[in-house]
Amino acid sequence: MVSPAHIDDQKQYLVLAEEETTPNRTISAGESVATGLSENELFGNVSAFYYNDRVRITFHVAEKFKPDFSLIRGLIEFNRPRNLMFTYDRHAASVSIDLEKDRLANLDGLLTNVYSWLVKEKLFRKVLRTVIEFEKHYQQERDRIYNILNNTTVAVVTV
Repeated sequence: MVSPAHIDDQKQYLVLAEEETTPNRTISAGESVATGLSENELFGNVSAFYYNDRVRITFHVAEKFKPDFSLIRGLIEFNRPRNLMFTYDRHAASVSIDLEKDRLANLDGLLTNVYSWLVKEKLFRKVLRTVIEFEKHYQQERDRIYNILNNTTVAVVTV
């Protein structure tokens, strides 16, 4: 459950949104984005600050995806709709966005796709490395066999 920010009269400080997290739940406009988007394995930590009809969200990339931060940034930037503008902090491996609450579903869809594309890209790279290694080994073996064949042919011709 999300409550708006308010000033606690007794303690004289600002109280921000309080959230109740429930796993495997989709979000809708006006609900807690941190709850829905924190289920995305791409992020280790999601923090949201709600104000008026807007929300400022910061996503910290999960530890296992930190080496892929540039790829994540590229996937977001090449596929984002015009109405979603992100800021990036490479050193903190974080992505931030300030948007209206009714755009949360768009954001969730984009980030779900980015995670899917990232996993596919990493799998492709792994398979490509295997293919390149196989091709390299094949060329070395081919060169070795042709070298043996050439040496035996030269030996037969000189006899």
